Amino acid sequence: MPNSSGTVILLPMTSPTVYDHARLLLAAHGPGPWPDGGDPLPDEAAEPGAVRFAAGALDGIMKHHSRELPDSRDVPALSRDQLREQALDLVRTGRDREDVKRGLVLLGESGDERDRGLLILIGTLEHFTEQAVTALRRTQVDADQAICTLGRRVAGWGRIAAVDQLEGTADPEIRAWLLRDGFRNDIDHGYLAITAATTGGLLDALTAGTVDAELFDGAGEILSSLVGQDGPGPTIADYPDGEAALRAYAALAAAREPTLEALRAAQAILSFLDGWAMELPLASRTAELREPYLALTGRPGLREMVLAHLADPASPDFWKALEPADSLGLKPFAQVFAQLTGSTAAALNSWYYATKWAAPGEAEALVALADRRFPPGDDSWPARYARLVIDPLRQA
Repeated sequence: MPNSSGTVILLPMTSPTVYDHARLLLAAHGPGPWPDGGDPLPDEAAEPGAVRFAAGALDGIMKHHSRELPDSRDVPALSRDQLREQALDLVRTGRDREDVKRGLVLLGESGDERDRGLLILIGTLEHFTEQAVTALRRTQVDADQAICTLGRRVAGWGRIAAVDQLEGTADPEIRAWLLRDGFRNDIDHGYLAITAATTGGLLDALTAGTVDAELFDGAGEILSSLVGQDGPGPTIADYPDGEAALRAYAALAAAREPTLEALRAAQAILSFLDGWAMELPLASRTAELREPYLALTGRPGLREMVLAHLADPASPDFWKALEPADSLGLKPFAQVFAQLTGSTAAALNSWYYATKWAAPGEAEALVALADRRFPPGDDSWPARYARLVIDPLRQA
């Protein structure tokens, strides 16, 4: 506003509340998942180059890596209704994330079914999903359904927090969702694979009769995550039905037309059986288990199918065909180079495989492309990764 001399004075603007921020995201993007898990929150200072945790990451890491989150019951001596009003005020008017988290904890102690919509709305901001699902568990009669609703609206650490709360559910709809999509998250499927397999009843689902395409694809991803030995969660050794599930999946895959998803799963399981499986209880039967997966990875037409998936550099699933191509002995450098040339959003592993597959003349073009795409001074993660895998080519 201008002062008496006509000079314009810029008055500081009050930041929006977290609640207003969530409502704006809901209006702009629908129920979720929201871009970047709802980041940045209103209380976050815009500092260029500042390192920050992704939405929900700090709480999620602490929970899954040996530190319990605080669950405070140290609240004022108020009636339940008074406490609920205080909690609602913190959640609805809070501009600082810690105030909102405290409000969610208090709402878990004092709230009721009336608070379902608010908890799901704020919980869709993944910084708050951990506290929101705990509050839903304590306040909702059909808590599993409420938590599942929130779980479907988040994709990163929020999805992990929600599905963790669904462990052991008997709800058939939720169990079916866990096997088909609920285990998927933007962090690492390994966090949720064992919950999906056990709570979802993976073995029963694979042997009960008709297996739909979504269940088949989900089973392949779950088993692939469980056989990974460097993942963040329990492995196939911790899954009592693991061996039977591996047999059932192989039988189903052999009876179906080959797909890229099934090939990726078979290759991951075969790699496991060729190595780490010797340390597990099923070691004596590894050779027997290996045979059907070896057959799956050697079916006719797989090379052509993989190359077909690499034909369109703009395909969002382009990256899924890179590792299968490498495992089959293919070196489709031209396709990967085309993707790196035409898309700034190319997956990081495209740089890795382009480097691995580049012939001497192609390596020079790849280095030149990296120098153009990531000029000196670009310290972004994609730039650092690309330099890491490209630099050996400069010295070759």
